[in-house]
Amino acid sequence: GILLLLQAFKKLRTLRSNIKLVVVGDPYASRKGEKAEYQKKVLDAAKEIGTDCIMAGGQSPDQMHNFYHIADLVIVPSQVEEAFCMVAVEAMAAGKAVLASKKGGISEFVLDGITGYHLAEPMSSDSIINDINRALADKERHQIAEKAKSLVFSKYSWENVAQRFEEQMKSWFDK
Repeated sequence: GILLLLQAFKKLRTLRSNIKLVVVGDPYASRKGEKAEYQKKVLDAAKEIGTDCIMAGGQSPDQMHNFYHIADLVIVPSQVEEAFCMVAVEAMAAGKAVLASKKGGISEFVLDGITGYHLAEPMSSDSIINDINRALADKERHQIAEKAKSLVFSKYSWENVAQRFEEQMKSWFDK
């Protein structure tokens, strides 16, 4: 979904002058095949946008918090089913609004208008523009981000995760 996001951002820059896109992730992760071709398209699209698109590259988990702090909105445009999206959870823990696809497990904790925002399906560059504008214009965005932060700290603390895991194991095997 990153290529669609870049296409959307290129158009969005003509509507909003005070906007930048920071993309975190290793654009050189795949050296061959279909993924490498996709990554080349992503890099070409980013170059076309110029200085308003910052390709930050792969970052260690210890550095990610720096990127969440500078964000007004964290966009997760996944086009594949993800069992769990750590990026969304980390952004929510940082108190940032999240705009994410409804693929896989993301929709279990990013609830549209409650703990974040959903990208419209089917996803297109125009729908992404509309979704970004909707999220940025929402007067409740900061309250939604705070609700999301509370959810993450209550539901996904290691203590709670371990307790739920133990309960699940007991229900399966302690009979």
